[in-house]
Amino acid sequence: MNTTRTGTYKPSQYNTLISYWDEFVVYNSLSGCLSLLNAEERTALEDIGGGNPDIGGMDDDFLDRLLINNYVVPTDIDERVILQEKYLNMQNEGSTLTMTILPTLSCNFQCDYCFQGTNKTGGVMADDVQDAVIAFVKEKLAGKKSLHITWFGGEPTLAMDIIKRISDRLIAYCDKNNIAYQAAIITNGYLLTPECVGELYVRRVRTIQITLDGPSRIHDAIRYLKSSKAGTFSQIIGNISAYRSEFPIHTTIRANIDANNNDLCDELIDEMNAVFQSKENISLYFSLIHASTKECNHIAESVLDGQTYAGMETIWLKKAVNSGLSGIDLPIQNMGMCGASKNNGYVIVPNGDLHKCWETVSRSEYRIGNICDSPSIHPDAVSKWLDWSPFAEEECRECAILPNCLGFCRYHFIYKENYSGHSKESMCPSLKYQISERLRLYLDTHNHRPEKAAVVEKNWRDCT
Repeated sequence: MNTTRTGTYKPSQYNTLISYWDEFVVYNSLSGCLSLLNAEERTALEDIGGGNPDIGGMDDDFLDRLLINNYVVPTDIDERVILQEKYLNMQNEGSTLTMTILPTLSCNFQCDYCFQGTNKTGGVMADDVQDAVIAFVKEKLAGKKSLHITWFGGEPTLAMDIIKRISDRLIAYCDKNNIAYQAAIITNGYLLTPECVGELYVRRVRTIQITLDGPSRIHDAIRYLKSSKAGTFSQIIGNISAYRSEFPIHTTIRANIDANNNDLCDELIDEMNAVFQSKENISLYFSLIHASTKECNHIAESVLDGQTYAGMETIWLKKAVNSGLSGIDLPIQNMGMCGASKNNGYVIVPNGDLHKCWETVSRSEYRIGNICDSPSIHPDAVSKWLDWSPFAEEECRECAILPNCLGFCRYHFIYKENYSGHSKESMCPSLKYQISERLRLYLDTHNHRPEKAAVVEKNWRDCT
């Protein structure tokens, strides 16, 4: 059936169009939709973008699908305005309070690349500061429906008594006031015995992130004990194996990558496969190391450039997905909307200083206030974080994956002078350089093989 509607249209600026076997794939980062196209459909879509915006002879059903999935839009629509409105709504979202709490900056490891430096401030959060944490969180929870806590450090498990004390008080308050409470912890994993994890689990910690920087032989050379220089890999693996058998808690393994270990990621995957026969409640992801603060600028020469890293990460991701250690879905959206980007996101360090981003916790001059002061927040310091926008950055503004990224890391833009080496050049996520391969891996993993083309040819993923 031919359409009778009139008007002119243009392809979305957020489309990615790639080949896939004998078909084609269009993905739209604003709608999050992906569709397989045959050759005729691809030609029709490209015609709209090739100076033929009049859809007078286009099939009605096909045009509806293009519009619903945001692959084409009316020519008078500015998609950036739509995305910016969505961005501001997320920034000002008022139902959830997101807190990162550092009960100590002390650490039992001495990792050379740590953005906090190796000479961390000792001590733990004092009782009066803990009381101030409770008061601050209660104040900020007014009108909120949920509270999310991330325990961070230093090494947070060095201060388990503080984690337990603050958690118990906040959980009791949230339960009494019908506020949903959830928590996570980022830890080196060395002290995570089943007993320790049990204490965390009853306090509603459901996600643990632990770093393994390669197989044992390289991890132990990078992430060793501060006191004895002894390796830590075996202890961490043993802890994970022990507590996984007792608690249904998800463990995310993060591998930090630079020139010192990038050639050993395959070996890490092999070691993890050998140890963790069951992949339930465990996953692996990779992260590029950055020389992002003055405390770690000495590692600049070993930092990989983003595009080179992205190519390697694609290979590791395929292997991890095939082994069950990683999942693959369509690219996530809004990855730049961390606590630093939102009105209701805060970081508290042991002395009560407030920050917007955990990259700044070692720099008191970057604080936005202190919870023991009145008022606790300095508006001018906060506005530096909240006023920054990816829509003011030319590279971001014109990017097809801006809805996925939304600037990725505003710290990079606000304090770019603190970066060195390749880290200073670009902080774009690896997705920017591997979007085509990520989409193909998604389709392969979800069994959209050529022999099934007849089934999935019109398998439009509805955005509504």
